[in-house]
Amino acid sequence: MRKRFFVVTILILLISSGCAMHHLQTPEVLPKGKIAGGLGVEGVNLEGALIPFPGFWVRTGVAPNFDIGIKPWLLGLQIDGKYGFNDYFAVGAGFGFAFPLVVLYSAEASLYGGVPIGDVLYPYGVVRARFVGGSTTEIEWLGDNASAIGSGASGVLGLRLRLGETFSLYGEGGVALFLGGISSGGSAGAGEPGLIFGFGATVGY
Repeated sequence: MRKRFFVVTILILLISSGCAMHHLQTPEVLPKGKIAGGLGVEGVNLEGALIPFPGFWVRTGVAPNFDIGIKPWLLGLQIDGKYGFNDYFAVGAGFGFAFPLVVLYSAEASLYGGVPIGDVLYPYGVVRARFVGGSTTEIEWLGDNASAIGSGASGVLGLRLRLGETFSLYGEGGVALFLGGISSGGSAGAGEPGLIFGFGATVGY
């Protein structure tokens, strides 16, 4: 029972967070061969508790209108790709794998929209669907093995402020929702919406 609660709690937290350090993107795609990096903090306010997720990431353009990014995810990695149709609209998908006290895996799909205003301001929005699963091996203090899978959705509005040719600041806020899940101990219904926020800086674009 303790392990089942532990796994489900982790999944709800990860899904409700909207994936830390991963929203901080406009529809803009890096040109082929260009590399950029960033760092910052994103977090979620769940039932009055503020939970921050600091992190960093690297992106590179690998083809016309397409770039990929990689970032730490707990004790693992998350990789995503983004295809930009123009400066106003892009689609993306990603997956992750991690090994904390449980084995975790994730998949997500995203829609990006934005309207650049001159060379300095770039308001944008991101809508994301996310799936996270987890399972445990034998851990003495948690009891028997357990597994769970859950889904969630999130949306943010943000603003990028370009302060030079290669340096930008980001700020954003939105809502994330745990839609439900199934575990070896039963099912979990939708949770209360959580407020999410993010602040960060990038170098390279």
